[in-house]
Amino acid sequence: MDEPSELRQNQDLSCLRDLDHWRSSDERQQDRAIEAIAAALSGRFEWLSTGLERCGPQATRCARFRHLRSAVELSLIPGGAREVYQGFLSTPAAARRVAPFLLGRETIDEATWRLQIGAPPSAPKQGLDLAQASAWLSELGDQLRLPTEDEWEHACWAGAATRFFWGAEVDDRYLWYADNSGGHAHPCAEHREHTNAFGLIDMVGNVWELCAEGHANGGAWDSHAYALDLRFSPSSALDPRAPVGLRVARNLFT
Repeated sequence: MDEPSELRQNQDLSCLRDLDHWRSSDERQQDRAIEAIAAALSGRFEWLSTGLERCGPQATRCARFRHLRSAVELSLIPGGAREVYQGFLSTPAAARRVAPFLLGRETIDEATWRLQIGAPPSAPKQGLDLAQASAWLSELGDQLRLPTEDEWEHACWAGAATRFFWGAEVDDRYLWYADNSGGHAHPCAEHREHTNAFGLIDMVGNVWELCAEGHANGGAWDSHAYALDLRFSPSSALDPRAPVGLRVARNLFT
């Protein structure tokens, strides 16, 4: 039986299909689901840990995996309805469901990406665009890809229905933006103690994050705090001057 079918038909994973169901499940049920995923991904991904991630009123018991070939760490994201506030208006966006998936804990910025592909320091600087990102992920294999916009937003807000994933007001502990960045991007390590409720670091601010549709979400170090829900979508390649990165994603089911 191939891996997607094995996971799709595993009843222990039913609690992962909805975030509220996951959060209300007992730890034994959650552990069975995580163990099934770890077994199916063995040899390509390493199960690192499981622990409770808290952010504002939200809390999720999360599993963390490492992709062995790239050393990228990913969080297990329960599925559910994407329900975020578009443009911070009072009307919620229409809910669109996403299936459980894995998503990188940290953003891979252009400098890190260039090291990954072995580009020499003297190589001409180019903006990280959809074609480049997709080609790199394809070379890594193991079904790695960019997240869709719906997946990105579901992972960013982690079930929160507030203006920001941590609450209603700006909190400098969770993001780098125009007022606190000092005019440059920062390593994700500086915010490892202030993640969202899925254990993801710098989901807004710092660098724009590419999605599979070709645009980028979440704002950057030079963005206004109240514009972090905007997306950057030029007609073709992303502006080389924009600070752009990516998060690695992977399906669990097909």
